Formats: sequence, structure tokens, C-alpha cells
Amino acid sequence: MFIKIILLIFSVWVGLLGCSGNVGIHGEKSGTTQTQQKGKTQQEKKPLFKAEQAQNARWIAENVAGVDDATAVVMDEEVFLAAKVTNFHRLRMKTIRKELHQILKTQFKEYKVHVTTDSKLYKEIEKAEKEIETSALDDPTKMKKKMKKIHDDMKG
Repeated sequence: MFIKIILLIFSVWVGLLGCSGNVGIHGEKSGTTQTQQKGKTQQEKKPLFKAEQAQNARWIAENVAGVDDATAVVMDEEVFLAAKVTNFHRLRMKTIRKELHQILKTQFKEYKVHVTTDSKLYKEIEKAEKEIETSALDDPTKMKKKMKKIHDDMKG
């Protein structure tokens, strides 16, 4: 009985020791890997905005049947496009979104394409586009975070 209690205490102690923060001999955390460090340096890199490609994406979207207006931001290797669909065409929003995605995917082969027909996201992308065009960016990395949030909202 006494041995079972000691064995139980020892196993709980080992379990708690294993759950601690992987602290090394000198007190630094040894849990960060090279890939995590690379990820941090990539996130700190300032994003590159491409106005000409954004204008081209907007022009392509506006020429699709059912799209009344469009706004786009091209950042690094990603295209964010929001299309305004009104009236009767709202019944075909899903097919319009798929058509836009397919056209932009063929036009911008080396880019990731994100398309939405949501009116709230349209306003957010339009605001971001105007901010980029007027060069009113205080911190480009904040815009990158904003575009990541928009991308997450597009997913649902």
C-alpha cells in the first residue's frame, strides 16, 4: 500500500514536471524552434502593396455580369477582392463569387485569390484600398494584420 502511494505521488510529480515550460539549464526557454523564429522575422517584414494589380483586378471584376462595383487590395502575393452585387443579381451571389474567383485565379496565377460579396467586408477593403492609395499608412504591418483579419472573416 505504501509503495502504491509513493508511486502515485512520483507519477504525478513527473507529470507536472513534464508540463512545465521546457526551461533549459540557464533559465531560457528551449521550446522555440528555428521555424518559429523564421515565422517571427517573416511577420516583421513590411508588406508590399501593388496598386496596378489591384486596379487590374478591380477592372476585371467590374466587367463580370452582375457586379455593380468592386474594390481590391493586392498585398505581397495575395489578392483581396470585394464585389458589390445588388438587386436581382443577389440571387446569384454564390455563382458570381465563384466566377470571379476562377477568372482572377487564371489572371493572377502566382497569387492567392480571396473574393467576397459581403457588404461589410466590401467597405473594409474599400477603406484599406483608399488608405493605401493616399499613402496614409502609419504602419504597413498594421495593414497586413487588418487584411489578415478580413481574410479570416471571409472564411466564415
